[in-house]
Amino acid sequence: DSSEYSLLAHVNFKGFIISTILLDLANGYVLKGLLALSILSVLIVAMPVIELLISRFLVSGFFWSKWPTWGKFVHAALPLKLLIGQLLWKGAAKSFSSLESKVKEYIVDLECSILEENVPITVGVGSEEDLEEEQLLDSDDFGTESVEESEEDTDVSEEEYDVSEDDEYDSE
Repeated sequence: DSSEYSLLAHVNFKGFIISTILLDLANGYVLKGLLALSILSVLIVAMPVIELLISRFLVSGFFWSKWPTWGKFVHAALPLKLLIGQLLWKGAAKSFSSLESKVKEYIVDLECSILEENVPITVGVGSEEDLEEEQLLDSDDFGTESVEESEEDTDVSEEEYDVSEDDEYDSE
């Protein structure tokens, strides 16, 4: 943005991309799409290993020895299979949602650190205005003495003012 009040004017390309992902106009579908695409990519890359493990498990003696337990679900009615599928889908959606919230939290923290590094301080101690005021005060001489000179003037010796205790009580 070209506005002087925009925070994006102070960040680099990385900060712009992160802000765009977080502030997309599609209600977070860009982040969800990127997350789903990355999960799909990992699954495609790991597919040979996954296929090997599944095929080994399906032909194992342990799996077929449990046929009386899981065989009932194979011949179950369609509504039960749909219910089981629905439960699996809800579990996967809940896991995806929790992963999305963790990724979003990480991206927000990353964006905050980028903004803290790049956005100039305009108010408070260390700000540009504060530094300008300090330079102005340092350059002006209002006729005041330095602290050391004023302390020397206030040092009073007892010889100059010889006050006895009797003088204090005479006024009573």
